[in-house]
Amino acid sequence: MKIRQAARHAALGDKLSAQQNYREAVQHYERALIINPKLADTLHNLSVAFLAIGRPEDAIPCSERAVHLRPNIAELHCHLGDALRLNGQLEKAIPSYQEALRQRRGYVAALNNLGVTFEALGRLDEAAEQYRYAQICKPDEAEPFNNLGNVLSAKSLFAEAIQQYEAALKIRPDYAEAHNSLGAAFEQMGSLREAVSHYTQALSINPGLAEAFYGLGNTLIAFGKVKEGRLCLEKAISLKPLYAAAYNNLGISYSQWGEFDEARRCYESTLRIEPRYAEARSNLSVLQLLEGDFSTGWLNYEYRWETPLFHAHKPIFEQPIWRGELLNGSRILLHSEQGLGDSIQFLRYISKVQAAGGRVVLKIPATLRTLALSSLTGNIEVAVPDEPLPAFDWHCPLMSLPLAFGTTLESIPAQVPYLFVPAITQGTDQPLASKTEDLSVGLVWAGNPGHARDQFRSIPLALLKPLMNIEHVKFFSLQYGKAADDLTVANMPITNLAPFIKDMGDTAAYINSLDLVITVDTSVAHLAGALGKPVWILLSTNVDFRWLLEREDSPWYPTARLFRQSAPQEWEPVVERMALALGQIAQARESSRQALPSPAP
Repeated sequence: MKIRQAARHAALGDKLSAQQNYREAVQHYERALIINPKLADTLHNLSVAFLAIGRPEDAIPCSERAVHLRPNIAELHCHLGDALRLNGQLEKAIPSYQEALRQRRGYVAALNNLGVTFEALGRLDEAAEQYRYAQICKPDEAEPFNNLGNVLSAKSLFAEAIQQYEAALKIRPDYAEAHNSLGAAFEQMGSLREAVSHYTQALSINPGLAEAFYGLGNTLIAFGKVKEGRLCLEKAISLKPLYAAAYNNLGISYSQWGEFDEARRCYESTLRIEPRYAEARSNLSVLQLLEGDFSTGWLNYEYRWETPLFHAHKPIFEQPIWRGELLNGSRILLHSEQGLGDSIQFLRYISKVQAAGGRVVLKIPATLRTLALSSLTGNIEVAVPDEPLPAFDWHCPLMSLPLAFGTTLESIPAQVPYLFVPAITQGTDQPLASKTEDLSVGLVWAGNPGHARDQFRSIPLALLKPLMNIEHVKFFSLQYGKAADDLTVANMPITNLAPFIKDMGDTAAYINSLDLVITVDTSVAHLAGALGKPVWILLSTNVDFRWLLEREDSPWYPTARLFRQSAPQEWEPVVERMALALGQIAQARESSRQALPSPAP
């Protein structure tokens, strides 16, 4: 009688599972197993149902019992591997897949899922090996082609990845995940139209594919279709409420357009889902620093090293990272990590490291060498990339020094100048020899085009035309890179200094000879501030953390004046305010000059 009851419950569970009513199926499987706990097939089916409703932790003991009862069934070992993998126990999943493959050579599901496990562990070559073997064993199975494509994409081999995705679609034209993968590959390559096309095709096949809404949202935002992109990210979240990456990227979108409260909410949602999500923690730190919350911000900013952008370039040293310990004459390597402006800004901390007893070895870009050697005092060695480093006891990235010193908004070391013009460049400012009594102003309108925020910070040179109408002002271009060529077609009265500049030491010499520098947020802004020269900086709503919020001054650079956008992408009002201020200064200077008594004959 009890055997028949157990069989009825098991059969009803199977029927409900076939109807995808897994929650009710679980109840009947459990009743069957109370009556007869040795039903291996029912244990397996209960495990499958638990996975279907997102309870891998409950699936594992069911699969373990099934494997114990029937140890020679490859499918049971493979499913145990699946349960362990989906519960985040990746290393433990590997032996289960390997046992399944020992029992059934060429078992494609086990090969594929073992590859997925290796991929999640970052063991990409081992993952690729499993996928390639699965393709050989079953060449008409689409999933191993798609998964091999994902491995190749992770290695930035996008052309090869696309071939794999296309092979998957040739086998299975309605494979939504392969279209989604193609979209992601094209997005990474910057082929945004192709990316949109494949994301859209994925959604036409499977309108519930959250990952395709996520990819489409990111691509539309990159296209400048911010509203539509955000709607897609929100749709992805509605389909997959614990979609941490979607919350994070939605936060990035809000932050880029100056909507910082919304950005904060998104980052906090990400971290509630995944507390160790490094990119969200790093993004949140930028908001905290932007708002002046240095005590928490600098601490969270250390998570940058765990983000994909930084992790690949994280310097690996045997020596410990310095967090403010007494150095007592120890040698410490301070190394740049990001752009020139970042290096310039945080060179101010070197004297503090020396005061803490450190003998400093400074590793910086070559263009800063002469400037650093002319400015930094004490026992210091300067090295540039590709040069051997002397022995050292500690190391610290330059942008981790504020954390080491517990820097607050009130304790920023803001004494300027802390950089000085190299002696070998003094007297080389020949192009400025034609200066008159007019106000001399240096201009920079564009930064590094490869910078992640360049679309927000650089401006067309033509937008500065209102400045050209101001009397008693003479303009000099400090612009570097390809953007310096803009002068050839601009038809604007600006003297080009680019041909005379070899490194930042030369740039410093010219800045030192000027009355004022007007620049977008680039290294020249930091250099002028570090030299203690007056500098006016144009800032977008997507402002960098060091400029803080809603202020015209900078606690980092006392000689800086900040001109901010009041709305995204609207630079004209910023330039108008700047032109008005510049005109007032030029007129006041001219009036003062004219008021001076003439020299005696």
